[in-house]
Amino acid sequence: MAILDLVPKFGATKTTSATDFKTKLGDGYLLSSRVPGSKREEWTITAPKLTNSEMLTTVSILEQYEGRTPFQWRPDANVGYRDFYCQSWSVTPLGVEQGDLIWEMTCQFVEVV
Repeated sequence: MAILDLVPKFGATKTTSATDFKTKLGDGYLLSSRVPGSKREEWTITAPKLTNSEMLTTVSILEQYEGRTPFQWRPDANVGYRDFYCQSWSVTPLGVEQGDLIWEMTCQFVEVV
């Protein structure tokens, strides 16, 4: 499995929620259940000042995973790698700084359970 290493400019905020399993049944019904004691981590990853090159490289990598291919990631070097997928990401141009276009990027990583 691929390991995702982000440029050091990225910060991360964790949200933990109960794992909700959904199963589609016939005739449009949806069965939703939770397993006691199970949880899933979601991380909001932000980078407030990426250069154009850093932004394009990161977007290219995330596009390869297509929002459904898991990858290994860790929020910092003191934590072991775990499996995540990138649920969504967005980029916003902030302006030009020292002749280079600067971007803000936000990603949503969801733990694979």
